[in-house]
Amino acid sequence: MFDTVETILNSLDVLAGMLSSLQVNQEKMQESTEKDFLNATELADYLAGKGLPFREAHEAVRRLVLDSIKSAKNIQDWTLEELQTYHSLIAEDIYVYLQPKTAVQRRNSLGGTGFDQVKYQIAVAKKANKDLKS
Repeated sequence: MFDTVETILNSLDVLAGMLSSLQVNQEKMQESTEKDFLNATELADYLAGKGLPFREAHEAVRRLVLDSIKSAKNIQDWTLEELQTYHSLIAEDIYVYLQPKTAVQRRNSLGGTGFDQVKYQIAVAKKANKDLKS
């Protein structure tokens, strides 16, 4: 038990040092969010939000992802007309939904990745840290 506590405390020290010197390459992070079909679920949610049963939305997106892999294209690189061949409910506004920032912001439920939720969780963590120190 004491060995576990010591290991955790040492790990936290290492983590604190690592985070304090962390340098984030925002451009590289942005680039990495725009590939590998991270936005496929957003497209399925988009279609479901327009009234399409999720099972059908998932099938349309599955076909698009397979064709995207074959074509070496990302979902957002397809033209509107091309996207509409997968489902007619896809409209011009799809490109907003496919943006990584939109995807993150849409997850605004408690504990989600939406900006307001992240700010809230940071405030909770800071308060907990302050309470621990006092």
